[in-house]
Amino acid sequence: MYEINRLPTISKPLQPDERTQLEFFRSVYEGSEHSIFVVDVLEDDSFRYVGWSPACERATGISSTHIIGKAPNSQIKKRYMQCVEGGEPITYEECLVFADEPKWWFTTLNPIRDCMGRIYRLVGTTVDITPRKEAEMRLQEKEQFLRCIYDGYNNSIFVIDVLDNNEFTLAGINAIGARMCGFTNEAIGKNIIDLFGSDIAATMRQHYLDCIAAGTAIAYEEYITVNNEDIWGLTTLNPIKDSTGKIYRLVGTVTEITELKKTQSKLQDKAIELETALNQIASTQTKLIQTEKMLSLGQLAAGIAHEINNPTSFIYGNLDFTQEYTNNLLDLIRLYQQYYPKPFKPVQDKMEAIELDFIIADLPMLISSMQVGAERIIKIVSSLRTFAHMDEAEYKKIDIHTGLDSTLQLLEHRLKQQSKRAKTQVIKKYSNLPLVKCYAGQLNQVFMNLLLNAIDALDEAQVAQPKIIISTSITKDNLISINITDNGNGISQDIQKKLFNLFFTTKPVGKGTGMGLPLSYKIITEKHKGTLECVSKVGAGTTFIIKIPQSIRVMSALVRSC
Repeated sequence: MYEINRLPTISKPLQPDERTQLEFFRSVYEGSEHSIFVVDVLEDDSFRYVGWSPACERATGISSTHIIGKAPNSQIKKRYMQCVEGGEPITYEECLVFADEPKWWFTTLNPIRDCMGRIYRLVGTTVDITPRKEAEMRLQEKEQFLRCIYDGYNNSIFVIDVLDNNEFTLAGINAIGARMCGFTNEAIGKNIIDLFGSDIAATMRQHYLDCIAAGTAIAYEEYITVNNEDIWGLTTLNPIKDSTGKIYRLVGTVTEITELKKTQSKLQDKAIELETALNQIASTQTKLIQTEKMLSLGQLAAGIAHEINNPTSFIYGNLDFTQEYTNNLLDLIRLYQQYYPKPFKPVQDKMEAIELDFIIADLPMLISSMQVGAERIIKIVSSLRTFAHMDEAEYKKIDIHTGLDSTLQLLEHRLKQQSKRAKTQVIKKYSNLPLVKCYAGQLNQVFMNLLLNAIDALDEAQVAQPKIIISTSITKDNLISINITDNGNGISQDIQKKLFNLFFTTKPVGKGTGMGLPLSYKIITEKHKGTLECVSKVGAGTTFIIKIPQSIRVMSALVRSC
């Protein structure tokens, strides 16, 4: 009964079919690559090995002669008792040590019953699964390692399942991510629309589709709203592919950058504040330059006007007397010529030498020309005084047309015929305007800057008949409108956008400072609460349009009422 490789003793002769079947079982028993062992169940619930296949010997290194008839150890006996008590086949994995070498085995136990139904024998098969168990343990170690990272990572980690209909559900999220998003365990398996709402989910879905389309990792910034608070994150998405290459899952990591975004926002606000401060400094500097410029210009104009006015007044005042004295002397000479037609020879020689007849004809015209010149000087002095307004209050009512005319008077030398162009024709289309309360000197400075720009444009254009048209009117809004138009080459749209930028100029170095138009813009918009705009088209000339209220205080009242 305990002999190895021998089936139980048969009490009667075997029939041929039975012998064939027995031989078949023996060949399986002896030739199977899997270990087969047979255990007898004794009446005292003990066990004895009665079969130990060659495969068992090879797998364990234990020969059948050393194990047949022996009982199993307590560890193995528990398994055998489990099978007997259950009365059903069982399978189990266990680690056994053979020759001081631990190995893992996968064992199947089948109970054999006698005619009375009693289990009297167990037949077992076992397979060495040590390589598989070692691989499983290595995998478990990796899983534990990844689980430690997953659960202990300071940033959010989430897993998204990609469904066949290009929809996305949450497959997993670590503790940090769950806290950040306010999720519970019930969030797992839900669609992202249910978790985040349609608006945020639409943006997320597009990122997921972009990752799938790229087939590689992508990174982007996004935010979600949790408890009415925007949370910013830097997200990296990694696609996971199956054996066919299909992306079935996305693994994302999110580094929260809310504080960084807040810091960036603060820095941007600070940068805007600094830019505003710099603009204010530049504006203040510009105003100081303008004030100094206007003061210097006014003082210069007033000084020149004063210095010229005195001698000019003296000359002009004496010209009447000179005219009277000259006429008297000429009348006396004519009397002499009438009553002494034949003077002595020395007198006659002198008359011929000085060309007395020419002097008599030319002297009245010479004095008349001097009177015209003196009157011209007086007009220039008056224009200087009007332009500077140094002898008047800074803010008062003035005649706009007088300011325009005085500015034109000062620029008359630029309007005359030049070497490269004809004389500029100035066309005045003045309307009946009321007196305007304004800063006269500064307003005249604007007229000067705009007219100089128009003249420079005409010098550059070299048109056959250069023209400057100055028109004034009252708008429907009761604003004073002053248009200065030239027929030059016009200004492109790109340059028009920069015209009023400080220090911007299209003139060559040394001929333009880029301050005239910006200063004019500030004088009109800030000082007079009006508007200054440029309307131009390349090849069709340029128009600068000034609109100011009749009184700054009236405009301020209108603004408050609105």
